[in-house]
Amino acid sequence: VLPFVFDRDPKTALLICFGSGITAGTLSTSNLEVTGVELSRDVLGMAHLFEEDNWHALDNPRLHMVVDDGRNFLLTHEGRYDVITFEPMPLAVAGVSTFYSTEFYELCKMRLAPNGVVVQWVPLHATNLEVVRTLMSTFQSVFPETSAWFINADLFVAGSESPLHINIDNATKRMNEPKIAEGMRDVGLVDTVDMIASFFMSREQIAAFAKDAPIMSDDRPWVEFLVPRILHKETVGKSLEALTPHFESPLDYAADSGASAGAELRERLDCRFRARAITLKGIRVIYAGGPMNNPERYLEQALDIDPTETLARAYYGEIAPQRVAIFLRYAEFAEAEAYLDRFERYVPENIDVWKLREKLYSTWGQPEKAAAAQKKYDELLSVGR
Repeated sequence: VLPFVFDRDPKTALLICFGSGITAGTLSTSNLEVTGVELSRDVLGMAHLFEEDNWHALDNPRLHMVVDDGRNFLLTHEGRYDVITFEPMPLAVAGVSTFYSTEFYELCKMRLAPNGVVVQWVPLHATNLEVVRTLMSTFQSVFPETSAWFINADLFVAGSESPLHINIDNATKRMNEPKIAEGMRDVGLVDTVDMIASFFMSREQIAAFAKDAPIMSDDRPWVEFLVPRILHKETVGKSLEALTPHFESPLDYAADSGASAGAELRERLDCRFRARAITLKGIRVIYAGGPMNNPERYLEQALDIDPTETLARAYYGEIAPQRVAIFLRYAEFAEAEAYLDRFERYVPENIDVWKLREKLYSTWGQPEKAAAAQKKYDELLSVGR
C-alpha cells in the first residue's frame, strides 16, 4: 500500500516473488493492473492455502501471473510500470542478496515508468547495522529520491527518480476503501494517521545514516555470507540506536487539499510523531535488554502524549506477559496486580489482561478473583473484542 501515500496515481504494478500472495492480493484489489512474476509453479500451487489472507489473489482478473525468474523477466520483457515491488525470502537464503544489488535496481529502473516508485523491504531482524546501512546505501545509489518507513519493526524504502512527497488525500482515499482498510487493520495500521506515521526518514537523513557504507554489487554479495552467521543474534537494538537520531516528522513532506479535515489530520500526525519518537526508545530497550530494563516507562510516556499511539499499545501488549511471568516467578503478586492495572489503563482494548489476571490470581491463591477474571475474558472473547 506504500506507493499510494505519495503524490502519484499509479495504474500498473510489477510484483516479483509471489510468496503467500498477500502483496499480490492487495495490489490487485487496489484497482491496479498487476503483473506478477514467480519462479516456482509449486508456490502458485499452494496459493489456495492462503486465500483468506491473500483475498483469492489468483482469481482476481487484474492479476496476471508469469512463471519466470524475476531478473530474467526484467531483462527480456518490454513494458514499464508505475510501481515495482518484491517479496524476496530472507537475506540468509543464498542468492537473495541479488535482489538488493545495484545491478538489480538498475534493471528495475529500466522498467520504471516516469514518476514510478520502487518499494523494497529492508529487514532489521536477522541482519545488523552494517548490513542495514549497506542495503540503504545501495538502494539510494540508484534511486536518489528515497524515503524510509518503519513497519512491524522492519524498514521499507520507497525510491523514485523524481521527488517523492506524501499526499494526505491519496492516503486517506485508500484507507477509506473497505478492503484496504481491513488489510491495514490486520497489520496494525488502523487509519490514515497510522499509515503516514510509519514514515521514518527522508532521502537526506538516509544519506546521513548510510554515509560511506559500501555498495553491494552482483559480483560481491558479501551480505549473504555474513547474515547466516548472525541469524540468531540480537542485533535490532543496535540498528535502532543508530537509526533513531534520523527519525523525522512526515509533516515536512506531506501535502493535502488544505481543507479543515486536513488541518485536523496534521495536528494528529504531529501528536503521533512526538509520541512515536518516545515509543522508538521503548522498542530499542525491548530489543536491547527485554522487560528487565523497564521499556514500559517509554511506552507509557508515549501513550500519555497520544493515547491512540498504536505502536506503543502493540509493544505494551507483547511485553506484558513477559513482565507478569517475571513477577510470578519471584512471587511478587501485589506488584503484578499493580502492573496489570497500569496495562489495562493504557491498553484497555487488550483482553489478554484478563487472562493474565486469571493466571496471577490462580498463582496467588485467590480462586474467586481468578474465576471472575476468566469469566470476563470469556465474555470479551465471545463478543470479538
